[in-house]
Amino acid sequence: PPAGARRPRPDAAQCRSVFVGGLPPETPEEDLRGAFEAFGPIARVDVKKTFAFVDFEDAAHAQAACAMDGSQWLGKTLGVR
Repeated sequence: PPAGARRPRPDAAQCRSVFVGGLPPETPEEDLRGAFEAFGPIARVDVKKTFAFVDFEDAAHAQAACAMDGSQWLGKTLGVR
Protein backbone atom coordinates (compact mmCIF):
# COMPACT_ATOMS: atom_id res chain seq x y z
CA PRO A 1 0.00 0.00 0.00
CA PRO A 2 1.13 3.58 -0.55
CA ALA A 3 2.74 5.43 2.36
CA GLY A 4 0.12 6.49 4.87
CA ALA A 5 -2.49 4.09 3.50
CA ARG A 6 -4.01 1.59 5.87
CA ARG A 7 -3.67 -2.07 5.16
CA PRO A 8 -7.01 -3.78 4.72
CA ARG A 9 -8.18 -5.56 7.87
CA PRO A 10 -8.65 -9.29 7.56
CA ASP A 11 -12.25 -10.37 7.36
CA ALA A 12 -13.38 -10.85 10.97
CA ALA A 13 -15.09 -14.08 9.97
CA GLN A 14 -11.66 -15.50 9.03
CA CYS A 15 -9.70 -14.19 12.04
CA ARG A 16 -8.57 -16.97 14.38
CA SER A 17 -6.82 -14.75 16.94
CA VAL A 18 -8.38 -12.76 19.79
CA PHE A 19 -6.83 -10.01 21.87
CA VAL A 20 -7.43 -10.36 25.61
CA GLY A 21 -6.81 -7.20 27.61
CA GLY A 22 -7.14 -6.38 31.30
CA LEU A 23 -5.32 -9.46 32.58
CA PRO A 24 -3.81 -9.54 36.06
CA PRO A 25 0.00 -9.12 35.87
CA GLU A 26 1.92 -12.38 35.54
CA THR A 27 -1.09 -14.41 34.35
CA PRO A 28 0.08 -17.99 33.70
CA GLU A 29 -0.46 -19.17 30.13
CA GLU A 30 -2.04 -22.39 31.43
CA ASP A 31 -4.70 -20.45 33.36
CA LEU A 32 -5.63 -18.35 30.34
CA ARG A 33 -5.69 -21.41 28.09
CA GLY A 34 -8.01 -23.12 30.58
CA ALA A 35 -10.39 -20.16 30.57
CA PHE A 36 -10.66 -20.02 26.77
CA GLU A 37 -10.44 -23.64 25.61
CA ALA A 38 -14.14 -24.08 26.39
CA PHE A 39 -14.73 -22.16 23.14
CA GLY A 40 -12.66 -24.56 21.03
CA PRO A 41 -9.18 -25.96 20.40
CA ILE A 42 -6.39 -23.43 20.91
CA ALA A 43 -3.33 -23.35 18.67
CA ARG A 44 -1.28 -20.85 20.71
CA VAL A 45 -1.43 -18.49 23.69
CA ASP A 46 0.98 -15.53 23.83
CA VAL A 47 0.82 -13.75 27.21
CA LYS A 48 2.43 -10.34 27.67
CA LYS A 49 2.26 -8.34 30.93
CA THR A 50 -1.44 -7.50 31.16
CA PHE A 51 -2.69 -8.71 27.78
CA ALA A 52 -2.49 -11.74 25.55
CA PHE A 53 -3.31 -13.12 22.15
CA VAL A 54 -5.19 -16.41 21.99
CA ASP A 55 -5.04 -18.16 18.61
CA PHE A 56 -7.76 -20.70 17.94
CA GLU A 57 -7.63 -23.48 15.39
CA ASP A 58 -10.89 -22.25 13.86
CA ALA A 59 -12.22 -18.72 13.23
CA ALA A 60 -15.69 -19.64 14.53
CA HIS A 61 -14.16 -20.52 17.91
CA ALA A 62 -12.37 -17.17 18.04
CA GLN A 63 -15.64 -15.37 17.37
CA ALA A 64 -17.36 -17.39 20.11
CA ALA A 65 -14.59 -16.45 22.57
CA CYS A 66 -15.51 -12.78 22.15
CA ALA A 67 -18.43 -13.58 24.46
CA MET A 68 -15.86 -13.21 27.27
CA ASP A 69 -15.65 -9.46 26.56
CA GLY A 70 -16.59 -7.55 29.70
CA SER A 71 -16.57 -10.65 31.90
CA GLN A 72 -14.86 -10.85 35.29
CA TRP A 73 -11.86 -13.18 35.54
CA LEU A 74 -9.50 -13.34 38.53
CA GLY A 75 -10.90 -10.04 39.80
CA LYS A 76 -10.36 -8.16 36.52
CA THR A 77 -12.71 -7.11 33.72
CA LEU A 78 -11.55 -8.61 30.44
CA GLY A 79 -11.57 -6.87 27.11
CA VAL A 80 -11.78 -9.53 24.38
CA ARG A 81 -11.64 -8.51 20.72
